[in-house]
Amino acid sequence: MIKLTKSYMTGEGSGQLLYETIGTCFDRVVTQHPGNPALIVRHQGVRWSYQELKRQVDRLATGLLALGIERGDRVGVWGPNSYEWVVYDLALLDLEVTVVALALSVGGIVEIVPLFYMKSTMEHNAYPEVVWQRAEGQTLDDWQPGDGIRPYKALELAGRDVYQREGCYLCHSQMIRPFRDEWLRYGHYSLAAESKYDHPFQWGSKRTGPDLARVGGKYSDDWHRKHLRAPRSVVPESVMPNYPWLKDSLVDGATIQAHMRGMQMIGVPYTDADIEAAAAEVEGKTEEDAMVAYLQVLGTMAKLDESKAYRE
Repeated sequence: MIKLTKSYMTGEGSGQLLYETIGTCFDRVVTQHPGNPALIVRHQGVRWSYQELKRQVDRLATGLLALGIERGDRVGVWGPNSYEWVVYDLALLDLEVTVVALALSVGGIVEIVPLFYMKSTMEHNAYPEVVWQRAEGQTLDDWQPGDGIRPYKALELAGRDVYQREGCYLCHSQMIRPFRDEWLRYGHYSLAAESKYDHPFQWGSKRTGPDLARVGGKYSDDWHRKHLRAPRSVVPESVMPNYPWLKDSLVDGATIQAHMRGMQMIGVPYTDADIEAAAAEVEGKTEEDAMVAYLQVLGTMAKLDESKAYRE
């Protein structure tokens, strides 16, 4: 075992560590180049030299000290791209305070927020068949594959909970992008409406393993069980860890009922009867059973027509 005696490590190279804090480094540069341009923020009309930036930083640091902020504190800084962000960052670092950056991307918000108000964002507004039109008195068991997007059944929801708990989303996305190589490998590109009842959604493009948006029905239940217990027994090149304990861990009915009530509160159309029946549905079922049920339903809910342009 290597005994570490320093809080840093260096590799081979001719460059040397500065052995100084960011605040000390900033002060040194100010002394060496006081008149050089340091900060230019065009949209705010700011063009400061190192000397002027230092003056602003010291002024703010004095105010922060007056507020009771001390060395070793942790301070969250939230704001858009602006000169204030830089001044706050340098002032807090000068005080040797840990800065927790909470960045706000104005451009991202401008692009995303309008989508919340556009009907065309959710494809089922133009193509209602994408979502299951549940008739009065029907249960989730009346649904058939291809009928449309529906809320997860109790066992499937339990499997989704396990999927998230074990961090499966870190290696598997559930979002097929509209590119030729993607749909040739995985199938029809994903629709926003397919994640209508997903809280949180499982979008992303980070794939250590394959995308799972349409994995349902691709493999047998037995294959999934073997894959969960010993992945390399079915995929020799897999780097996925083993999950043998899932076959021995039982699903808790009360927990799933509570989860379904929470989902109901945020708009997922579970009926009281669905929630009441949940405990019996998962009784005696293991977390492995739940994971298999969840994986087998992915991508099977809606029957998508290749001839239709769902995304204009």
